[in-house]
Amino acid sequence: MSDIYTIAKSGLKAYKEGLATTGQNIANVGNEAYSRREASISEVKSGSPDVLQLSENLSFGVKVDGITRAFDQFIDIQLQNAKSNFSFSQAQTQVYNQLENIVRPESGSVSQRINEFFAALSTVAQDPSDIAARYGALDTAKAIANSFVTVAKGMNDLKSFVG
Repeated sequence: MSDIYTIAKSGLKAYKEGLATTGQNIANVGNEAYSRREASISEVKSGSPDVLQLSENLSFGVKVDGITRAFDQFIDIQLQNAKSNFSFSQAQTQVYNQLENIVRPESGSVSQRINEFFAALSTVAQDPSDIAARYGALDTAKAIANSFVTVAKGMNDLKSFVG
């Protein structure tokens, strides 16, 4: 008969912890920072070291394996994937912004230099004998070359940064 009482005692003790956990869940229902918890209860089988803790007699019953945070594993995996995708998108945006600054600087872009070069060539075409216009066209051609070098250097630097 004492074994029945020991089994009942272990059950009451385990469910007391379960009720305490439920009470904490209810008390913190409005707390955003609180995560719902649950008590894991399992059967005590003969031969396990926990049997000796319940009583001096070899008896059976239940025990609380532990109090764990309750969560939905599927939602947790989705959250981790979303965080990973967000971090990747942020890094990608940073690289694209740097690339845009390389290709389209605030002043002296390649397209701006090309427009200046064609304007200088147009001036030379109107008066081919004007030496100043010719030197101006050469200077704008050098500016285009320098712009290409600057863009190439910036892209190589970005490539080594990205890996």
